[in-house]
Amino acid sequence: MAAVLVNCKKTQSPVNEDLKAVRDSILTVNSEFKKDTENLLKSVENGSTQNLQKEFDHLRLTYKKMEWAVEYFLPNSARFMNGPALPEIEMEEHTVLEPQGLQMLETYIYPKYNAENKAEVIRHLKIILSKSGTVDANFRSITVNRSQVFDALRDEVFRVSSLGIAAFDTPLSGKNLAEIPVVLQSLKSVLTQISSENSAKEREQIYSLVNAAGHYLNKNTDRDRFDYSFFIPNYLNKILKLLLDLKVKEKIPNVEITSVVKKNAATLYDKNAYDPDAFVPGEEYKMTAEKVAFGKTLFNDPVLSEKNNRSCATCHNAELAFTDGRAKSLSLENRLLPRNTPSLNYSAYQHGQFWDMRNEDLEGQISDVITNKEEMHGDMDTIVRKMNKDQKYLAVFPTNL
Repeated sequence: MAAVLVNCKKTQSPVNEDLKAVRDSILTVNSEFKKDTENLLKSVENGSTQNLQKEFDHLRLTYKKMEWAVEYFLPNSARFMNGPALPEIEMEEHTVLEPQGLQMLETYIYPKYNAENKAEVIRHLKIILSKSGTVDANFRSITVNRSQVFDALRDEVFRVSSLGIAAFDTPLSGKNLAEIPVVLQSLKSVLTQISSENSAKEREQIYSLVNAAGHYLNKNTDRDRFDYSFFIPNYLNKILKLLLDLKVKEKIPNVEITSVVKKNAATLYDKNAYDPDAFVPGEEYKMTAEKVAFGKTLFNDPVLSEKNNRSCATCHNAELAFTDGRAKSLSLENRLLPRNTPSLNYSAYQHGQFWDMRNEDLEGQISDVITNKEEMHGDMDTIVRKMNKDQKYLAVFPTNL
């Protein structure tokens, strides 16, 4: 969702639907971000690199103040500003996009800057400057409403709970814990602009938790000794639950867009938090109880293999997170295969299947495994004939498959 935004009907009027004050605050931070980028660029160009890491860290902190908005409203620009330092595969276009942005810059600046990479660092900084201009242009022209801003704030706490806390975008500098208080504080100021006295209690509780989380993070700075199992449920998850309570009090409508995390899920760890139908291409592909039961039967049935001696569950053991627990999988002849058996947890949400992502969906992945002579050596026509003679399948499909 870039410049095309969802306009939700206003249900109350403590705040105007086009939140100009929110847009102005984003523009102010972006102006600061642009200035910090220019300063870092100047240091690299002039060879003044003694404080390069410090300047880079400061630039990242400035970006974190507006990350919630850029990631939500301008995801394509976010990729160029703080995308993973990994090539991105565009499946439909069959192209590979080079990594760009702050995460890529980190690989040049940490653990130690090498002047031989000066040209590349300058190139990446200029790309970031260009995208800062895109942020400025967009937030001067688009409209922003409460539903969208709430969604964006909630997504940002989810982002902290998963990527930020795990140092996904700071693997070399290790500054992830230092960035979280900046992110949470930025949410406080925005929350003030989308809420009213109706949710004063919830808002103040969120503010208190944000401050307490910052205090905890400032006292516990060693990420190797940090108590993640304490911090996530006692701070981040509580903030997320209070955000939902605030949404109810403010009667903020949902943004009608497809989302993997359900709108009523308080945290990423809630039961049934994820929507398995988020990426399906049509109604007929949606999950039903009947499909789940049928799939479970097939998953455990060796009928899919040539000699009826191997099922999906043979290698994807539910007790081992749907793996086989081996470093490398075994073929039908008990020979070691080149790769191991990946977990199936969350596989329905993946944009590509297999380690090399050679299949776009589970249907293609399953077909490849079944027909692979080393893995199951099955034949689809033969499997259908066998199933048409099996009473348990005939009970499900009275007519032949």
